[in-house]
Amino acid sequence: GCSFTRSAPLPDVPEVRQYALPEAPAQSDFDSLAWNLTSAFDGDGKTTRSFAWTAHLSMTHMAVRFAEASCFEDPASRILIDAVPEAPVESANRNTLYYKADLTGLSPGTAYTYQIGDTISDRWSDHYTFVTEGLDEDAFSFLVLADTQATNWDGYRYTAAALEYGLELAPDARFLLHGGDLVQHG
Repeated sequence: GCSFTRSAPLPDVPEVRQYALPEAPAQSDFDSLAWNLTSAFDGDGKTTRSFAWTAHLSMTHMAVRFAEASCFEDPASRILIDAVPEAPVESANRNTLYYKADLTGLSPGTAYTYQIGDTISDRWSDHYTFVTEGLDEDAFSFLVLADTQATNWDGYRYTAAALEYGLELAPDARFLLHGGDLVQHG
């Protein structure tokens, strides 16, 4: 069978306190055209990163642009990777496609900044950052969430509060693992 051996003692459980539930984030024009951005490991975490998202059909030439975080503001340092449309997504209100892009040849232990966007309309998401696995890393922290099902922000704001609390407990968490059951119906 499988077993898990904990190398460090469990931390003391902090007292439970009331968290203010966040308000819905402001939605940009871009957010209404591309959403559900995920970043995943697909291969060696030292040198690769994969992204997937859903976008409206009006976004015809989707891509990821990225650079080492310290160089991103210099447009000449950015690398552009075209995204591949994977499959149409059924939606009650939107005609959409699911996109995927893989970044390869990354340097271990390096912070990267990236955006997703449409190269024709020159519409881009906010900036996001990730750090590749270092060469000699053998231990790290991560967060686990599951059963965050909801149908709107009123439901998902509880997940946002739980994630905020998790980040207080583990501020150096490298990633979030979601155990499933994301939606209320579907």
